[in-house]
Amino acid sequence: MSNNDKLASQLKAIVGEANVTEDPEKLKAFAVDGVTPAVMVSPGTIEETSKVVAYAFAEKLAVIPMGGGTKMGLGGIPKKLDILLSTKRLNRFNDYDIANLTVAVEGGLTLARFRPSWPARGGVTSSPWIPSTPRRRRSAGSSRRTTAVRSASSMAPAATSSSG
Repeated sequence: MSNNDKLASQLKAIVGEANVTEDPEKLKAFAVDGVTPAVMVSPGTIEETSKVVAYAFAEKLAVIPMGGGTKMGLGGIPKKLDILLSTKRLNRFNDYDIANLTVAVEGGLTLARFRPSWPARGGVTSSPWIPSTPRRRRSAGSSRRTTAVRSASSMAPAATSSSG
C-alpha cells in the first residue's frame, strides 16, 4: 500500500469514502500555487475535523484549509500539501440570538446560503450587516475595487481538557 493509499484509507475511516477525493486528475483543480494536494477531505462535523487534524499532526502531514476555493493563490507558496481540508460540509447554524443580532455558524456556511435561512430563524430580512450582494469600496489611493466585509464570525466548541 502506497503512502497516498494509506492516507486516503485513514481519512475515509474518519469522514466516509464519499468525502475523500484522491483522483489526481480531480485534485489538479485544487492545486494551491501549483502544489497539488495528495487528497482532499470534506469533514461534516467539528469532531471529524478534529480527528483529521489530529491524524495529520501525528503523521506530520501538511494541511491547508479551503473555504469556497476563492483566494487560494494568496499567501505564501506551500512547500508541501498533503491534505486539502474543505469546509463545504461545515455549513450549519450553531447558535443565534435575535435580541443581540448575533449568529454563530460553522466555517463553511456561505453568505448565499445564510441570507435566505436567517429570516426563518427570526432574523431581520434586510440589514447592512447581511448584504444581499458584496459591497464594493475603493481602497485608499487605488483604483482597484475590493470587497468589504463588515462582520463575520464562526464558532467552534470550546476546547476541553481533562486532568488525571
